[in-house]
Amino acid sequence: NRIMINAGNRVAKVIGNAGETPVSVDTMAVEAIVRANEKNANVSIMNRERNRIEIRSGNTTVETELNVTIENSTMTVGNTKLKVLPEQASERAKEVIKALNVKRIVLKEQSGKLVYSVNGLKKGNLLFFLPVEMEVNASLDAETNQVVATETPWWGFLVA
Repeated sequence: NRIMINAGNRVAKVIGNAGETPVSVDTMAVEAIVRANEKNANVSIMNRERNRIEIRSGNTTVETELNVTIENSTMTVGNTKLKVLPEQASERAKEVIKALNVKRIVLKEQSGKLVYSVNGLKKGNLLFFLPVEMEVNASLDAETNQVVATETPWWGFLVA
């Protein structure tokens, strides 16, 4: 079977031996098993407002404005096969940016590559004694799970 979900379209196409079946992704999620990095994961996909698609895998939710296709347990986002599952990217981002929690993850194309853009909060002490929370961002390659970029506030170097 092949499942095609276009951002902004309220109906997904499920294509199988019996032909094409429209499925509403506005009111219910499409469930599938996806294989990436030698791991299988249950994934649910649902259309959201403003041309966004929500992909849920484990306890991790990712948003994207790119079209999603699942065929033979392989998920393609945009034109790129997804090799890193959302929860793998979330865990890697937490390690890299040392975020207490991840607030938002967006899957997007950046410089011709598919990347997870992860936004989180990090706690620390400004000048070693003043407790602060700062917003931190990381971009991870969706094929290799390697960090492409990190961002912290300009004063982030003063936080330990």
